[in-house]
Amino acid sequence: TVTAAANDWLDGSDDESNQPLATKLEQLVNRANQEPPSAGLYTTLLADIEHHLSLLTRKAQAAERRHVEAAQGRERLDQARQRASELMAERFAQSPPRGLLRALLDRAWSDVLALALLRHGEDSDGFRVQLAITDRLLGRLPVDDLPQLQQDVEHGLQQIGMHAEEAEQVAQRLIEAVEDAFQR
Repeated sequence: TVTAAANDWLDGSDDESNQPLATKLEQLVNRANQEPPSAGLYTTLLADIEHHLSLLTRKAQAAERRHVEAAQGRERLDQARQRASELMAERFAQSPPRGLLRALLDRAWSDVLALALLRHGEDSDGFRVQLAITDRLLGRLPVDDLPQLQQDVEHGLQQIGMHAEEAEQVAQRLIEAVEDAFQR
């Protein structure tokens, strides 16, 4: 069992991840060499090593699950970003923004749409609200309340991890760009 465990679990390097099992196996072998041989001793040692291997197996399975879930999460994020980019491109084709407005919508606001897609799905009210904000910023929908629009933009930007002050500045720039576009 000791040999099988070493063969199956240790990769031959001095890596820190090998150290706990190597130490445990060494302790068990030393104990087997120091104590008088008996069925009870070997039963205890075998139970100890099997328990340790069971823990390692559970840890490995949990790590594998986390790895798979992370890969699935990255895939869902990539899909949401792709869909958000498609929706932005459709809107840009119909109502092309210029300069700063385009840059801010293309970068930061596209992430807001992707996050709304991830959290709520494309058919949700939460996502439709974010699309409506996008359409207001692009002039595709009327803007009845600029301060409310700015507050909605700030909230969306904070959702993607932007600090409150930075979100306020970016939202203010977006609103100024929207006002400039309406004046033209």
